[in-house]
Amino acid sequence: MSVWKLSPNECRTLDLSNPDELLRYAKKLIGHSFREVLMLGISPDDSSMKDYGNVKFKGGMGTLIEERYFGYKANSDEHPDFPDAGVELKATCYDVKKDGELSAGERLSITNIHYDERIEANLEDSGVWHKASLMLLIYYERDRSIEKLDQKIKYVIMFTPSDVDWAIIKQDYELIQKMVMDGEADMLSESLTRYLGACTKGATAAKSWVNQYRNPARQAKQRNFCFKRQYMDYVLHHYIMSEPEDSESIIEDASVLNKQTFDEYVLSVINAHAGKTDKQLCEMLGMAYTGNKAQWVSITYKLLGLRGEHAQEFEKAGISVRTIRVKPYGGVKESLSLDTFDFIDLLEEED
Repeated sequence: MSVWKLSPNECRTLDLSNPDELLRYAKKLIGHSFREVLMLGISPDDSSMKDYGNVKFKGGMGTLIEERYFGYKANSDEHPDFPDAGVELKATCYDVKKDGELSAGERLSITNIHYDERIEANLEDSGVWHKASLMLLIYYERDRSIEKLDQKIKYVIMFTPSDVDWAIIKQDYELIQKMVMDGEADMLSESLTRYLGACTKGATAAKSWVNQYRNPARQAKQRNFCFKRQYMDYVLHHYIMSEPEDSESIIEDASVLNKQTFDEYVLSVINAHAGKTDKQLCEMLGMAYTGNKAQWVSITYKLLGLRGEHAQEFEKAGISVRTIRVKPYGGVKESLSLDTFDFIDLLEEED
């Protein structure tokens, strides 16, 4: 068992209004298990003992860290966990694949989507903005072969989305907000948005249907605003692990998205060249024409202004570029292949 570098009174004297102090204190968790956290004996004055390791416990490891390390009562309101510092605390996991690569294990739930009251029209007035503007992220390695409480915390950082990320998150938020206010919450799906999703939370939430106050005749599944798994995977690799950035950004200036969505921007760039042959596009882009199918993907990225074949926005949204040949008089010339998969891996996936 690791030795804690923590004095008994440090939690009580912690300056909860200082983000740097919160980060410094949280980093002491690195290398320790949740069981070791419980052994510290820290708890809110009004908190009863909870079975944090029980799979049916809804609070998860985030609640354990909040109550048994920072010593405050966990809540589900729209304000950040440390309101004086403007910091929200989130614990999330990553998995280690068979090849040793790390992968974000789940979405990051941010706050509830309310169907029984009006949702703020502006992102800047919403719980999403209050909670996600500055996040203290605590990553632990999920190992299904051991008990939940014995899993260890490996990474701790303070995270803020970039301006371009916020521009896309804002568009995602506005789409979700409009559907809820139009009484169409039952039509929500994570596939509708890019970074910010409307996710069901847990097996019971997926089966729990509630009334919509804007459309009482149609019930909708309970959902939360969340950062999607692909987005959290990018955060894990490039913000947490500081892996070299091998991708370029399609959007250099967030103001480009003030009058059009990200999808509209990308499609407008590509559609501006509709009608041209691949040979003509290669000549226009200064590329040597090969006639190979692989070159069509390269052409797509070049049209978007990228030198390579990696786009940050596509990686964060889990978007892959696929090209299809179309016959002169309609119909596609071949099937569209997707990635290979392993049946056992599919069985282990949760979503």
